[in-house]
Amino acid sequence: MKKYNNKLKKVQKESPSTQPLWTLATKIDKRHRMDSEDWVSNGKWVRVKSSNVAEIKYEKSTKRLFVKFLSGHSGYYSGVSPRLAEAFFNASSLGRFVWRRLRDKFPWIK
Repeated sequence: MKKYNNKLKKVQKESPSTQPLWTLATKIDKRHRMDSEDWVSNGKWVRVKSSNVAEIKYEKSTKRLFVKFLSGHSGYYSGVSPRLAEAFFNASSLGRFVWRRLRDKFPWIK
């Protein structure tokens, strides 16, 4: 949380004072309040802002990318590299990333 607060202070300093505070928080929420490198290495579930995906987790040792969808379905993609997992974490649309870069290219295990 300390990292999040430091980022918010930094964004506030760099942003014009006329910009509402909620837009500053939205910029940070886009990155899910965590650096992608930290997420790839810590193996913890992260709740994300998406119209399709609810939570994501990556296990570096097994190269498994776990995904919980808002529909209730969950499972993992096997054989996903840390670099691709980081790209997924930073994607502007997680659902589109799943559809275009994961769905037919990696085994899905429920």
